[in-house]
Amino acid sequence: MRMSLKTYSTFGAALLVAGSAFGQQMALRSAADASLPDAPSSSVSAAEKSGLDLSSPLITPQSNATYNKPAMVSKYTTIVDSGQSVERLTSGQKMLYAFREQASINALIGATASAGLSHALDNAPHYGHNKEAFAQRFGAAYARQTTQAVMTDGIFSPIFHDDPRYYVLGSGHKFINRVFYAATRVVVVKSDEGRNRFNAPLFAGYAVAAGVNNAYYPEYDRGARETGIGFLTSLAGAAVSFEVSEFYHDALRLVHLKH
Repeated sequence: MRMSLKTYSTFGAALLVAGSAFGQQMALRSAADASLPDAPSSSVSAAEKSGLDLSSPLITPQSNATYNKPAMVSKYTTIVDSGQSVERLTSGQKMLYAFREQASINALIGATASAGLSHALDNAPHYGHNKEAFAQRFGAAYARQTTQAVMTDGIFSPIFHDDPRYYVLGSGHKFINRVFYAATRVVVVKSDEGRNRFNAPLFAGYAVAAGVNNAYYPEYDRGARETGIGFLTSLAGAAVSFEVSEFYHDALRLVHLKH
């Protein structure tokens, strides 16, 4: 059915009127929006969100990083790079964190290195010198690591309300400062609120693990004296582990495995 010329004219006029009204309405809205103040920008840095104690020079995060990294990482991340932030862990999540940590390739490497050193030096636990002895040492090392992780991160960290994760000082600081910082993490830990304090969970957890060693170590390596030596040796091992954690990401970037 054809439309007459008059009908087309009427329809076109209606469109012009509607378009004019819409344009006036949008102009009024733009003027109103322009009169509103700009929204304030957030002044909270990623470090503040992560709970870092910025008052301490030993844990001031790196501010001049030149590589790309996510601002927020998984709550179960073992090593938190400088400038990154993580969610606070609940008591249940800390226990899960301990088991996830022991299921990682790093835990297997750590147990293998510990067993290899013990086998090479023929020290505790004294299982012998053959391949079977190395396998026993590996099993003992992994059992000791697991006990330490569960007791330190899963049991005592919730009790003392401390954060079991390692916070990297970062390459924005001198090498010697980073070495010292990592070594002191044996006795210093971050609370859930981000404050530095005595690392009671590690000392308590490692003490329990040293006592549990008596359940599966050879008879020669059992007793109060051997337990004390094992406890001190484990603390030294923890210091080495923290050093590795401090420079772990730098090593990956050095071999181009991380940007």
